[in-house]
Amino acid sequence: MATANPERFSLGSLSRFPFVPLIGLTAAVCVVTTFLGFLGSAGWLFDLLSHFRAQYALALTVGAGVMLHRKEPKVALCLGSVAFLNAFVSLPMFLREPGTEHDGTPATFRAVLVNVNLASGNPERVAAFITKAAPDVLILEEVNEQWLIDLEPALAPFGYAVEEPRKDNFGIAVYSILPLIRGNVFSMAEDGIPSIVVDVETSSGTCTILATHAMVPLGGRRSRMRDKHLKRLAEIVKEEVHPLIVMGSLNTTPWSAQFRRLIERSNLHDGSRGYGLSPTWPAYNPLLMIPIDHCLHSGEITIADRIVGPRIGSDHFPLTVDVVVGYDTTAGSSLK
Repeated sequence: MATANPERFSLGSLSRFPFVPLIGLTAAVCVVTTFLGFLGSAGWLFDLLSHFRAQYALALTVGAGVMLHRKEPKVALCLGSVAFLNAFVSLPMFLREPGTEHDGTPATFRAVLVNVNLASGNPERVAAFITKAAPDVLILEEVNEQWLIDLEPALAPFGYAVEEPRKDNFGIAVYSILPLIRGNVFSMAEDGIPSIVVDVETSSGTCTILATHAMVPLGGRRSRMRDKHLKRLAEIVKEEVHPLIVMGSLNTTPWSAQFRRLIERSNLHDGSRGYGLSPTWPAYNPLLMIPIDHCLHSGEITIADRIVGPRIGSDHFPLTVDVVVGYDTTAGSSLK
C-alpha cells in the first residue's frame, strides 16, 4: 500500500516560515539602532543603544544570510555592511593597547570585583567563589549589613577592611590581605553614592585602588547622575600619585561616548582590551549581556590576566584581574 511522502525540508522552504519576516524586521531595527547609538552624546536613550554592538552584529549577519538566500543581494550587502561596522567598532576589545602587553612578569596581586545583587543574590555561592578565587584585594558591591554577616566566614582571611553597607543597591566594601595605608569612603558627586579609595602596600610598592559604583542610566536624571559620576572620577584619578586601578560597575560599555570621555579625561587604560567582549551583565540573559563591570588602570599597571565569571547567583558575573605593578611602559619612564 502506497503512502504519501512528507515534504522534504530544504533551504528553499525557509522563506515560507513565519520567522523570516521577523528576522527582516529585527535586522531593520538593528540598522537604525546601530547609527542612533553613535549619537550617545545627544541623549540618554541614544547612549543606551550604543551598548549592544555584538548583538547588532549577530542579528545583522543572520539577516544578511537570510536575504542572500532569498536572492536579495543588495539588501544582504546593506545588512552585512552594517554588521561589519558593528564588528569593526568591537574589534579593539580583542587587541591590547600598545605598551600594555604583559611580558610574563608574575602578578603582584589579585583583585576581585563581586556585585552580589542585594535583592536576590546567593550568599553561599558568593562565599564559595571568594574562597576559591583567593583574592588579595576584594571589592564587594550592593552589600548591606546582612550580606556582610552572611559572608563573614569567607571574609575572615582579610586583615584589612573598609566597609560602607547600605540598604539600597549602592553599599560597597573593600577587603585586603595586603596592608592598607589609606582607606577613605567618599561620594563622587552630589548623588551621595559611596566610593572607596585605598592605598595597598604591595611587594612592588604602593598601589591605589578606587572602588566605585555608578548610577544606572535609565532616564534623563539618572543618566546625568551617571555622567557626573564618571566626569568626577576622571578628575579624582588624575590627582593620585601612585599606580592606580579603578574597579566597579560603571553602568556603561566601551562603546559609549561617556566611557570614551572617561578614558580620555583620566588617561587610564581599559583593562578589558585584549580579552574580547567579556560581558558581565545580565548573567541571566546571555543574548543581552554587555560589559559594564570594569577594571581601568594607569600606565604603571599591567593586567596579567582577566577572568569573567563564574555564575554566583547574581545578575553580574564577578571580575578577577591579576595585576602587575611596575614601570609606566605607555609613557616610557619609570615611576618616581
